[in-house]
Amino acid sequence: MYAAIRRYERVEPDAIPKIRQLVEDEFLPKLGGEGFRGYYLIDEGDGNAITISIFDSRERAEESTRLAAELVRDKMSELISSPPTVMTGEVTFSKVMEGAGVS
Repeated sequence: MYAAIRRYERVEPDAIPKIRQLVEDEFLPKLGGEGFRGYYLIDEGDGNAITISIFDSRERAEESTRLAAELVRDKMSELISSPPTVMTGEVTFSKVMEGAGVS
């Protein structure tokens, strides 16, 4: 299992709901399918946000970063003013409590 983590700084105030909608409508349909495990959008406050995407393979995790860059460039440039810090790596341990889903 692999994760792609992107930290966005200088996110416009009150942009998270709009970003969430674009992610749901345009990004997740491209990520879905075989090998996609999950996606999380975290509002750090103070103009920062983190996204975490989980996949079965490194290739899918890296592809998600490419797709995220396209979405930011094409649809979110007025909401996010700088490129993210990107980390991709193998998940070496995970534990999810039953019924602990977040929506």
